[in-house]
Amino acid sequence: MVTTPVLSQSHFRWRTDADTVDATPTWGAAEDTNWTQPADTNFRVRFTVQETAGGNPAAATVKLQANLQGGGFFDVTTSSTIVKAVDASSSTEDTSIVTQRLSGTGGYIAGRYSEDGSPASTVNLGATDNTEWEFGIQIVSADVAHGNTITLKVVALSGTAITATVVPSLTVQQVSTGTGTLAAQSSAMAGAGTSSSTGTGVLAAQSSAISGAGDVTGGAITGDGVLLSQSSTAAGLGVSSSTGAGALAVQASALAGVGESAWVGTGVLLSQASAAAGVGISSSTGTGTLIAGASALLGAGEVIGSVVTRVIRAALVRIGRLMNRG
Repeated sequence: MVTTPVLSQSHFRWRTDADTVDATPTWGAAEDTNWTQPADTNFRVRFTVQETAGGNPAAATVKLQANLQGGGFFDVTTSSTIVKAVDASSSTEDTSIVTQRLSGTGGYIAGRYSEDGSPASTVNLGATDNTEWEFGIQIVSADVAHGNTITLKVVALSGTAITATVVPSLTVQQVSTGTGTLAAQSSAMAGAGTSSSTGTGVLAAQSSAISGAGDVTGGAITGDGVLLSQSSTAAGLGVSSSTGAGALAVQASALAGVGESAWVGTGVLLSQASAAAGVGISSSTGTGTLIAGASALLGAGEVIGSVVTRVIRAALVRIGRLMNRG
């Protein structure tokens, strides 16, 4: 009695390197584990085909098929939509796979690598033998949407039919990229970056809120004091500090690129504290008599100094003399 052979697609694994078929693979996931695959990126899938009934199957040639969202399987070729065959290895089309990499029972018979979806050579398995087929492919981004599911299987072109017992399922990842003019970028999501800027004299914070975009705001703080440092407390906020005698006592940035200074009282100015998140206030010491003044202009500081003080003192002296005469 002749035993009818049964061929089963029993294992698969996702491969990400471009080395030869028998080089040590770089796997994208464990054996028989589904994965997320970026579109428009070459990769390889390797399958085990196993004879499971103890029969002697006829020599077979195979092809790769794919299915998008359960819409029916189609042949994968170099010009197919959704999934296409590509050159994903330094090995050539129809290269023999000598080294077994996946699980299988019985004897191992060398399979074939294909980058056109259908290797020309036949593989002749004996009873309980197994072989491996590997395909270089790519998801076509124009034909799919982010999150779509694609399944793959090996189909016999000749010889004994192959049952797709274990079927790989991959999830499509659409990748978007962007460019900007930011000097430094830190990726918070695909295509997005945030940079910060430091310096002396000029506030120049940069922040990016959307992919590939830069927003630069800033203002120059002017006055008699010396600007010591600048720090960014949040994206787009710059704060500077100043010290000096009879000059700018306090500078605070309430908005990106806006500088505001205030002076009150006479004598020695002591420290000021931060009143709100994102607002930096510096401390200053100095001597001399300061008359109250304030600057509300963008990036500008105004100082009313000792000249005005001397005018007021002279006026008070003259008033005193007139009163004494009376």
